[in-house]
Formats: sequence, structure tokens, C-alpha cells
Amino acid sequence: MKEVGDIFTFNPSKSGDLLLYLGTPGGITLLRGISSLKIEFSPVEHVRRYFDEVEATADLVGIHSRIECEIELLSGEPAHEYLLGMIKSGSAGDAVEVELYIVDISAGSSPYPCRRRQYSFIPRTLCAGSMGAGLPAYTLACEFKARSLAECGAAALSPDGQTMNFYGAPDS
Repeated sequence: MKEVGDIFTFNPSKSGDLLLYLGTPGGITLLRGISSLKIEFSPVEHVRRYFDEVEATADLVGIHSRIECEIELLSGEPAHEYLLGMIKSGSAGDAVEVELYIVDISAGSSPYPCRRRQYSFIPRTLCAGSMGAGLPAYTLACEFKARSLAECGAAALSPDGQTMNFYGAPDS
């Protein structure tokens, strides 16, 4: 199954090689201020047991990813405002879907390899604080749980890297 192997093609060599973008109403915006990031993969298996078998048979049918992160949210950042708006309106959890783009910029030049996927947005904790110089900020610990298969494609970043365009693989 192509999808299973494709998930592991990212190979960032150093911090900053892997960028996370969030689909917002205004476009696709860099999710800045991530202070910790952990991506885990869980197998999705189909298990069956037939009468004539001693043990059940399990087939790997896919892999679901889960992203845990802690983000320093600053007011004025489009992706941060979008996440805060969802939290404040109470529209977060398994019922809410966000679109994340994982971009590997270790390839050196544009277009960069990119994976687009729908995730559930699950906030864990939100703490108010400030980022020096009186800038209002929050620290958000959250989780994104995969809700769809990853779509492989390419990302063209804006000159400042704050926004991107996604180009999916052509249908064959």
C-alpha cells in the first residue's frame, strides 16, 4: 500500500527543516512559535479470525499520525488567531477539522515536499502570559489527530516563508 510507505519519506536533518502550516480562512499560514513537536504514527490494522485458524490474522491497512505540540501564541499571527478563535468559541475537539501541511525544506529549494492532511484539533491547556515587551501571548499545549489519508504534493513558499501554496500530485 503506497500510503503507508509515503508517510516516512521526510528526512529533516536539523531543527527548522520541518515546517508546519495551517489552513486558515485567509490562506495557508505558517504555524510559528512551536516550542515542542512530537509526531507519532499508529498502525491501523484489520484483524480477522477464521474458524479453521488457531490465531487471528492482522493486516496493516494504514497508519494514522498524531501530532503533539506546544505553541507560543502571539496576537496578530493569523494561524494563532484562528486556533484561539476556535478555542474561545468552544469549537474544538474531535468534531472540529483543521488542515495541516507538513513541509520538509531540507530539500534545499522550492518546490518542497509536502503532505496535506485533515486533523482533529484537540487543545489540552491554554495558559496566558506575555512574551516580553508587553506582547500578549498564550502557551497552548495541543494535539492534532489524523482524520484523513495524507495527500502528497509540493509546497511553494512565499518569499518571507509566512504563507505557501500547495500543489497536489497529478491524478494518474
